Amino acid sequence: MGHAHFRLIREGVRTPGRIVSYKQEAFRRASGSSSTAYMPVVEFHISDRFVQFKDWLGSSVAGSINVSVIVLYDPANPAVAMIDRPLGNWLPWGPVFAVGVLLLLASVRSAFRSLG
Repeated sequence: MGHAHFRLIREGVRTPGRIVSYKQEAFRRASGSSSTAYMPVVEFHISDRFVQFKDWLGSSVAGSINVSVIVLYDPANPAVAMIDRPLGNWLPWGPVFAVGVLLLLASVRSAFRSLG
């Protein structure tokens, strides 16, 4: 998912869409327990057809339907799409980026200490 998600952020086309339903999914944790999430099903219109997709980010409760959203989709394969969330789009990479920045800062600090 990460590769397609990142490609959509960089190269995807934005268009209006709407949440038409929610799909209930069960997720099993490593501990053996499970949780339920409600994944939004979104519909948007391109050319002469409607396209539906299940978004990657769900919630613990089903939300409202017929809510307008902005969709990012791949024009070569419109079924590859996601809801455009300006900050939320970067959610999968946020923790990795933060750790990378901390490691970079620590190495720069260490380099300056060894020079002085």
